[in-house]
Amino acid sequence: MYKIEICFLPEEKKNKGGISVVIDILRFTSVVSYALSNGAKSIIPVKTIEEALELKNRFPDYLLAGERHSEKIEGFDFGNSPFEFTKRNVEGKNIISTTTNGTRAVNTVQNSDEIIAGSYLNARIVLNYLKNKKDDIYLICSGTNGKVSMEDVLFAGLLSSNLKEDFHLGDSARIGKEIYDIHKDDLQNFILNNSEHAGVLLSKNKFDDIELCGKIDVVEILPVWRFKDRSFGREKV
Repeated sequence: MYKIEICFLPEEKKNKGGISVVIDILRFTSVVSYALSNGAKSIIPVKTIEEALELKNRFPDYLLAGERHSEKIEGFDFGNSPFEFTKRNVEGKNIISTTTNGTRAVNTVQNSDEIIAGSYLNARIVLNYLKNKKDDIYLICSGTNGKVSMEDVLFAGLLSSNLKEDFHLGDSARIGKEIYDIHKDDLQNFILNNSEHAGVLLSKNKFDDIELCGKIDVVEILPVWRFKDRSFGREKV
């Protein structure tokens, strides 16, 4: 039986291959799902602001998105709030993104055979995609500034709990499952009251972002990593 492991930080994925589900609930992978559902052509995640600006120089029509310290980067088109990525703003557009945690995570797990972006917004789509896969699954929690993030672990636990009949859960996946099972009936309030990163966003008056990123099954898009283009594109499942 194939296995599921949770990597509580991206650097924990040592094994080559497998399917990596990158998770950055607040807010990168939520934004990826939301932007692609609103017609964005691609999301290109890079680690640094310098890389983003270099790509922008090569492709002037591409849009720039990103944050540092949870705030929009000066001179960029968008920050990292899903509300910015409306159909009007992003349909048909390629978006270069750099964030503190999520874009770094994507670039850290390039030793995978497949990479997809997971969030509460597309939870059912992600589950349906993974259920029949014949490969090991690594649930990659992006964390916050090198520390574990509760909201990422809870979503990894949601996936582990719902896939337990089809895969062997390693100890890390069992930990995530147990935490999720305890709090699954009150996820949003639990995150609001206990997540350190949610607290930071609340201090910056970004409650609406947290609320939207905690909604389940809002979009019907699976963000799939395209290794050749080093970008996420959308796949309807």
